[in-house]
Parts: sequence; structure tokens; C-alpha cells
Amino acid sequence: MKEKSISARRLKKPVQVLQPEFPLTPASRVFPVIAMAASVGGLKALSVILGGLPANFPADIAIVMHLAPEHKSILAEILNSRTHLAVKQAHTGDVLNRGSVFVAPPT
Repeated sequence: MKEKSISARRLKKPVQVLQPEFPLTPASRVFPVIAMAASVGGLKALSVILGGLPANFPADIAIVMHLAPEHKSILAEILNSRTHLAVKQAHTGDVLNRGSVFVAPPT
């Protein structure tokens, strides 16, 4: 009998709701972000995936591809020509937007 009353007391405890570390305001932009990673040979797979997405895709996409840091990357330009989404190489200060694709620079 005592076990049931202890269990019942445990169930009656209020549930603690975790608050985000930063306040969400109506101006906050909340949308999904998809991250993709690829290595050698990944260009075809990235092209197929991105090529099948509509221009109004409701998420932002971040791509990291294993690239040699000593060479200029044209990955963003290649992918931009194969999709309806805006693809660009990411730079410090860029802001995520729905329907855009950011490619990490080679490092």
C-alpha cells in the first residue's frame, strides 16, 4: 500500500517546462535547417537532391563538402545552375533564409 501512495505522489508533481536560453519573439524567424555533408563523388547526389526541390522550399540548407583548401571552390556555382534555389558560398555574417542554400568554403 505504501508503494502506491509514493507512486501517486510522484505523478502529482508539476511538470517543469524548460524555457529557451533566448526569448522567442514574434519577430523570431523559426524554420527548419537541413545540413548535408559530402565527400568526393557527392556532387551528383547533391545535384539530384537539390534539383528536385521547389523554389519555395520551406527550409534553409547548409552544405559541407570535403574540398581542398588550396583551390578556389566553384561548388556553389555548379549547384546554383542545377536547382531552383539560390545557392551561394557562405561568408561570415550571412543570415539563414528559407529556400536558400549555403555551401561552406573550403578550409
